[in-house]
Amino acid sequence: MKTVTIMKYRIGDKYFFKVLDKFDIKDEVERLDEMIRISNELSLENEDYEQLWIKETVLF
Repeated sequence: MKTVTIMKYRIGDKYFFKVLDKFDIKDEVERLDEMIRISNELSLENEDYEQLWIKETVLF
């Protein structure tokens, strides 16, 4: 099954997406851990950071 991990977040009044797939990190759990690490890093760097969601979704 082909999946990607997607995070949507906001900094100020701008919205962003971060996407990781099997070419970045093969294991889905490790991808989720990396997304959480990135989110924590962004929250330390940006006072107005807000994580909106993280999803694992299947590609067709």
